[in-house]
Amino acid sequence: MTQGSKLYLFLFLLTGLFTYGQFDAFGYKRSVQVKAGSWQKIALPDAIYGRLSEDLTDLRIYGLSGNDTLEVPYRIVNKKERISEDTIGYKILNRSRKGNEYYFTFEISEDQAVNFMDLNFSNRNFDWSADLEGSNDQKEWYTILEDQRMLSIKNSKADYRYTTLNFPDCGYKYYRLSFQSDKNPGLLHASLFRKEVVNGEFKTYKKLNTVTRENRKSKHTDIDVTLKEPVPVSRVRITVADTNDYYRQVVVRGLSDSIRTQNGWVYTYKELASGTLSSMGKNDLEFDDKVVKKLKITIQNNDNAPLVIRSLEVEGNPYALEARFAEPADYYLVYGGKHVQRPEYDIRFYEDNIPDNMPVVIPGLEEIIKKDDPEVISPLIEHKYWLWLVMGLIVLTIGGFTLRMMKGE
Repeated sequence: MTQGSKLYLFLFLLTGLFTYGQFDAFGYKRSVQVKAGSWQKIALPDAIYGRLSEDLTDLRIYGLSGNDTLEVPYRIVNKKERISEDTIGYKILNRSRKGNEYYFTFEISEDQAVNFMDLNFSNRNFDWSADLEGSNDQKEWYTILEDQRMLSIKNSKADYRYTTLNFPDCGYKYYRLSFQSDKNPGLLHASLFRKEVVNGEFKTYKKLNTVTRENRKSKHTDIDVTLKEPVPVSRVRITVADTNDYYRQVVVRGLSDSIRTQNGWVYTYKELASGTLSSMGKNDLEFDDKVVKKLKITIQNNDNAPLVIRSLEVEGNPYALEARFAEPADYYLVYGGKHVQRPEYDIRFYEDNIPDNMPVVIPGLEEIIKKDDPEVISPLIEHKYWLWLVMGLIVLTIGGFTLRMMKGE
């Protein structure tokens, strides 16, 4: 065997060792059919989240081309709901009263649209129906909202306030708020905004079962929800069938740990969100996404009859990987690694150059990564100390060959 052939063999074995190391850090793979030379978005299947670390750091995209292994940089995205707020300057022109009718007139400082008001009153217990009007000259008024309910409850068991007005964009110079009250409402402050909401991409997850239990002693309702598989959850939507007014505190918890004992399984739950179920509006509880399979929703009834739940939906913002596949290769999404650090890619510095729209790719079926996979060359030596020794010998041998070739010349 010539010196050049021996050198090539050593380099080939060395490349095989590194290829093995890349794949061996992960437990699973899925093939990805992509078009080379373009940006693609890989949608993560629901079944993948139960294999991943909590922070989703053990995801990689590898391409195999001959004896070369390419690592493809990516950014991970999920389309959450985004809300931007522009605060609108104003001054209160007058506070007036006619009988039990109270009036408040606001003058907008600049020519800006308004679609949201948040009102704060010194009176903490009331139930009012408010009207909101707009005008450009304070002579001719136009109805914006009519009979908009505002409610506040403050006692030893409840602390609830619903005093927001949400309406379509309006560009009036003046706004007049009016409602009836048997005593001075004591308007402390009003915040005027123009809110812009960019809707998120929510997915409703399938439930395996839902079990409802009424605890009469502690006066609360527990709803245990088991999903088909662990998935990123960020919203629970509860629809109540009751038509009468209600106000109930609610807590959403996700399963964080479980221990099997002689008496059965013991589950530990971590709070994800808390809030209020109210007849005033939508009963959506939103929170930072968390990969869970089991949820426990607790509704505090106090001395009231339990609510009749018409429907309960568990939703989340699914994740995807955006990447540019530069070269033709057999690409794989690999995941489920142990002790894998978060990758550091230059792509994070150039996110403005990533196109907004790109084809979506669904990965293939899951495969277990085995050491005898055809694309993975198994190491000649398993123990790491022997591996370092062999690598040292390779370096010395290559150096010896190089010196001999230089002397020969």
